[in-house]
Amino acid sequence: MVAKLNFTDVNSLIGDYRLLMDAELLQGALRLSAHVLTRDPDQFASQLVGRLLPYRNLDVIEQFVANTSALAPRPWLRPLHPALHPLGTGLVRTLQGHTGWVNSVAVTADGKRAVSASADKTGPGNRLAGSLELWDWRLARCCGPSKATFHLSNAWP
Repeated sequence: MVAKLNFTDVNSLIGDYRLLMDAELLQGALRLSAHVLTRDPDQFASQLVGRLLPYRNLDVIEQFVANTSALAPRPWLRPLHPALHPLGTGLVRTLQGHTGWVNSVAVTADGKRAVSASADKTGPGNRLAGSLELWDWRLARCCGPSKATFHLSNAWP
């Protein structure tokens, strides 16, 4: 899997596990780890083991964790206790692109795109400005014209 990750992307791995019956946990762990694995595929073992530890009572997960741990690059940060954001909560993906706090996110009705807004820029005259990002939600990537800038103003008189 790490070899494939080095030549493709995390979304390809997620797609590989769509067909397996017990793969929902693995898909979720990959999805939650995508923002780290995109930058550093060598974190594969640390990320997946850390996210799947709460489910090690399942035989298939225990075997996956054992195999992944055995093949992990050395040295590696091996989680011994669940410490990463777990599966099954409100977090679905981490999207990276803004340089400041994200103020709002809206998802299209079909669930394919998202728009995020952030006050992460300084405009002319040191006025606070913001940026909008358009995302392909399923792939966690910016798409189309990736940024639009707007100036923030006080709506109160």
